[in-house]
Amino acid sequence: MKQLIFMIALTLIGVVGSLTISPFYGLAVYYLFAILRPQFMWWWSLPAGVPWSLYVAWATIAATLLGVRPARQGQGGVESPIPERPRWNSAHVLVLLFGVWICVSFLVMGPSELGTLYMVDYAKHFTMFIIASLVIRSVRQVWILVLIAASA
Repeated sequence: MKQLIFMIALTLIGVVGSLTISPFYGLAVYYLFAILRPQFMWWWSLPAGVPWSLYVAWATIAATLLGVRPARQGQGGVESPIPERPRWNSAHVLVLLFGVWICVSFLVMGPSELGTLYMVDYAKHFTMFIIASLVIRSVRQVWILVLIAASA
């Protein structure tokens, strides 16, 4: 029962936090679910078939596309009217090229049930990679994700 309450609370934090405060809340919860894999760890306690991370992922994607951001403080504590643009570097481009290479490999391989399962997982990873590259704006946020990964 406590696992179910924990999952409901985290899902609500991820969904509501990303839609009202910052998409980073959803991203952090999504990565926690991806590392913790609670549906396998607590299979006996959680209801089967509930896509916990899917709810958080959709809310995070929607919040990112809608431009939900915490207010940026400019000079003198006044909110800056200029939105921050994401900065991509060669590492981002190389990871996305790797994703394209995986897609090409999948298409060349031909239809396969196992290949489709892997392709769906890769699509999730690369989608959240793109969202993360748009959402993460500070070293502090990177450290939060590192601590989540280390403590899970």
